[in-house]
Amino acid sequence: MKKTRLTANMAFEILGILGICVLITAMIYNFSHPFDFANVIFPLLLIYGFACYYIIFLLTLKTINFDDRNIYIKREDNIEIIPLQNINFIKQYIKGINYKNIWKVKYFDNNNQAKEIMFVPKPLSREISILQYLILAKNSKCITQNCPMTNDQ
Repeated sequence: MKKTRLTANMAFEILGILGICVLITAMIYNFSHPFDFANVIFPLLLIYGFACYYIIFLLTLKTINFDDRNIYIKREDNIEIIPLQNINFIKQYIKGINYKNIWKVKYFDNNNQAKEIMFVPKPLSREISILQYLILAKNSKCITQNCPMTNDQ
């Protein structure tokens, strides 16, 4: 099996967040007459603070690929290879908007240290179900979300 990309590209979400911030800034500026700096700056700082936090979170998400033996986690300049039998937990962590749910994977690295990673899979794709099926085939003790390919209910 060739490598399959699991994670979604979050560039449109980042652009959408920035666009919403610009729109809200224009609305606050237009509706605040007479212009009062103190009443305008606090909401803008609050909005941009949340936007920066969310954008930083999106930028820290890693690129994840997998095949029938390993998961490949691409970080800034290196690729971490995790055998599927080292994964002991894969579940949906947070429900997102537009089918962009956040998933959490817990695994043991090559030094036998417990680690975890969160990721956003591609929306409306079967890759997450295929990955769960492959992980369960290698490690039957893995805790998974209801996997449609294994008839878990």
